[in-house]
Amino acid sequence: MEKSDRIVRRNDFFNQFYSKELEATSGWKMGEDVLILRKNKTFRMYSKVLGAINSGYYAGTYKLLTIL
Repeated sequence: MEKSDRIVRRNDFFNQFYSKELEATSGWKMGEDVLILRKNKTFRMYSKVLGAINSGYYAGTYKLLTIL
């Protein structure tokens, strides 16, 4: 995992204990992409290749938009 991804993951450590609101996965031939939205408006997105988290770790906050 790249250094920038490790820093993001370390900063997101305490948010992982909040309950999940939504988890979405997208599978592909050698792995899958995972998106987790939490009730405290934080998210985590990462890619797994052959069962290991090894690339593209993103974390932050999200905002739900309503369209009328």
